[in-house]
Amino acid sequence: MTAEYRFFGSQIILRGAELSKYGQVVEMEPEEADKLIAETPPALILPENLWAECGITAAELAEFPSVSIHGAAPEAFRVKTVAVRTAFHDYRKGLLKAAAAESTPGSAPAPAARSGAHQAPAAAPITEPPSSNAPVVEAPVPEPAAAEAQSDGAVKA
Repeated sequence: MTAEYRFFGSQIILRGAELSKYGQVVEMEPEEADKLIAETPPALILPENLWAECGITAAELAEFPSVSIHGAAPEAFRVKTVAVRTAFHDYRKGLLKAAAAESTPGSAPAPAARSGAHQAPAAAPITEPPSSNAPVVEAPVPEPAAAEAQSDGAVKA
């Protein structure tokens, strides 16, 4: 039984088909999709039910079909694209955790992760979009040891 997935990257050839539009639909078997999502690098596809929860409309997809123009999109749309990425990372994390549990002797596999149910763990709602006005936090740079000049011109640390 195939299921629908939504592509949210910039461009990829997946199963012989070129995906280049944000939100483009691709149909495949859930087991195959889960494998592609769990790979490194992952295929940037999200199960349709998780995509729908993010609230991106057909009109928004028509207006912003490429990731390259999302930066100029309204804030409300950018919040939804962050929700898509968050849902993907949560879903992928669940797949990787289930795969690790399956490969550990004596542990029971997580049945929901491969059942085709496509449920990501509940995530905190995203209330604010990324802001270009966000403060930049710089990591402290360690002070170099005070150097003393020697009479022969060499520097002693």
